[in-house]
Amino acid sequence: MVVFPDKTIYLYNQVIDFRKGIASLTNLIYTSFPEADHFNSLFIFFSRNARQVKIIEIEKGNIWLYQNRLDGYRFIFPKAEKNIRITSSQLSLILKTIEPLKRPKRSQ
Repeated sequence: MVVFPDKTIYLYNQVIDFRKGIASLTNLIYTSFPEADHFNSLFIFFSRNARQVKIIEIEKGNIWLYQNRLDGYRFIFPKAEKNIRITSSQLSLILKTIEPLKRPKRSQ
């Protein structure tokens, strides 16, 4: 797993359309996190079904996109009224906390 020490980490409070790429997510970051120090920060986004996560890392001159998709599981992450700032250890816990999806029983 990737570790992000010494980064400011923000969790977006709504699900996003996962067809969005770096440019769309970066625009969303600048409009949704106007008070944030955008450089040297991470921004976390989850899909509607919570099976995917995208992490945008903005550095001077670089924008990184990390993405993970779970097969048969989903992430458990905090629901918040607004975008929140989290710690590196909280991010690590969120990325490790998953639950299996309930699969319908097959008829025989």
